[in-house]
Amino acid sequence: MKVLVTGGTGIVGIHLLVALTSKGEQVKSLFRSETSIIPVKEAFEHYNKSSLFDQIEWVKGDIEDVHSIIDACKGVHTVYHAAALVSFIPADKETLLHINVEGTANVVNACLATEVQTIAYVSSTAAIGRNDKVDVVTEELPWTEDNSISGYSLSKHYAEREVWRGAEEGLNVTMVNPCIVLGPGKWGSSSTTLLDTAASELPFYTNGANAFVDARDVANALIKLVDSKTYNQRFLIIGENMDFKTMFEKLAHSLKKKAPRIESKRWMSELTWRIFWIWSKISRTTPTITKQTAASAHTKTTYSKDKFLSVFPDFEFHTIDEAIQNTTEAYLHYRQ
Repeated sequence: MKVLVTGGTGIVGIHLLVALTSKGEQVKSLFRSETSIIPVKEAFEHYNKSSLFDQIEWVKGDIEDVHSIIDACKGVHTVYHAAALVSFIPADKETLLHINVEGTANVVNACLATEVQTIAYVSSTAAIGRNDKVDVVTEELPWTEDNSISGYSLSKHYAEREVWRGAEEGLNVTMVNPCIVLGPGKWGSSSTTLLDTAASELPFYTNGANAFVDARDVANALIKLVDSKTYNQRFLIIGENMDFKTMFEKLAHSLKKKAPRIESKRWMSELTWRIFWIWSKISRTTPTITKQTAASAHTKTTYSKDKFLSVFPDFEFHTIDEAIQNTTEAYLHYRQ
């Protein structure tokens, strides 16, 4: 039997395809358009694995269409569910809930309706609870909701509930909650926009901090959890915790660009997102800076990977310098 990857054209999905084909799995991958496959092919070329790319069975479908998912799940024993919409634009809230929650419900239902035994879900740190009084965030931090929670966070939290429903109905479930993922993918989308920002030589940086991880580590960690049959738990997958100033300095250095040097105060960010919001209404375009992204740029969050390392103490994460070098090499080759 085969494995199926949803979201195989996204950053984590691409690296799942590379890792799964490298270990000899027979792999199906869902896709929506032929052009979406181009970044996948480029990534396989980047990793010198073009011959493995040709072994993937591409299945046209969409997680919003349960019938196409059921067809794709036939002859499959494990579904790696990485498909999701990533957006922090408030106007996208309903779309996020529809795609990420209802889409995940469709995947779970398709697994239950076929011979699929295991669903391996790529969640996010966005689905982890938050508490300003906690120094280090772990998997056990309770979820709380308030008006500051982004639509993306809500969608990933409720999507997790659908996956746990699958567990209650008999599926084996493995789940990872990666932080900000670095790696080759569809340039100009998701976390690859960090490279565009660094390449633009914007002089400003914010005083926030978050965690970053190599896409190869996310894929390998999830596969390791599946292979070891570590079920019905979720694991934070964290490379290194780092402030944004240091991250953009490293990205700029790797891209041979000027690093940001002026701290953007919180009031400046508050003003900026409002200007971008007004301009988006006038120009009918999507704002690149929103209230939520402006707030997160000044938020300092530290995540723990102790739970995962307690199960796999020999697992070696790539350093962030290695992740940046790998990503910028692909970016410079394929993006410019």
